[in-house]
Amino acid sequence: MNEPVKVSRATAVVDVAAVSPGDSPTIRVVYHAENSRGIARQLVRQIPVRDAALFGRIQADVKEGEQIEATTVNEWYDTGYVSYLVDFKKVSDVEQETTVKNGVLDIGHHDITEIIMTPNKTTKTKVR
Repeated sequence: MNEPVKVSRATAVVDVAAVSPGDSPTIRVVYHAENSRGIARQLVRQIPVRDAALFGRIQADVKEGEQIEATTVNEWYDTGYVSYLVDFKKVSDVEQETTVKNGVLDIGHHDITEIIMTPNKTTKTKVR
């Protein structure tokens, strides 16, 4: 395969729907998204896991139905693109890294542009 024209990296919180071992191990995940009109959608995606050690971590640490913060790399070519998982964290671990000190949300080096809190205690954070 030629060198990619562009490489991008994306991180999203997803639900793990299935973990599929084999010659080409994958995880099936569900993204929850809202469009600009507030209509919720679920997007299902099968993500290859090229790294055997990473796939081993998934099999050992993640159960179907749990949420993870998945980091994928997308390599863009003239003929299309490939996408694969390069890292993950269990959401429970990510939530432990986020702390509130004296009413200030500390999420590390990110700049918070918006925090939306709803009555059912769901919090959405937009980060720059």
